[in-house]
Amino acid sequence: MEIIIKKISSNEKITCSLHMDQDADNTIYLSGENLTPIKGTGSNLFLSLNKIRKQLETLGYIPLCNGARKDAHPSRMSLQMSNGRMVYILKYGYPADEKSLVDIFDEAPENKACSIEEQEKNYLQWIKSL
Repeated sequence: MEIIIKKISSNEKITCSLHMDQDADNTIYLSGENLTPIKGTGSNLFLSLNKIRKQLETLGYIPLCNGARKDAHPSRMSLQMSNGRMVYILKYGYPADEKSLVDIFDEAPENKACSIEEQEKNYLQWIKSL
């Protein structure tokens, strides 16, 4: 599958290839033009994606996918049922519901993509809003 990453400083976009090996410990591989291949492994696909994101952030990139949205986060149940492939789009003041589940690898609006730290801060603010 393909995923777009964006250079934070210049807004340059690169279309990358993303490959998963769910059978072998949820490893994700990302490669793209002028980009050293990146590998992320975690106990579920969301954590594996976050390992990729962390490496991209050190290079000045963020992925434009639902798993990197400021307003997206998995629940324990979604982590177990989808192996971290599905996250909820969160709305302040409202509990997450099944209708707001999205695939972490689907493309997200550019203005929603953020750093891991910003995503976690937003998640904690959402919890406080309930």
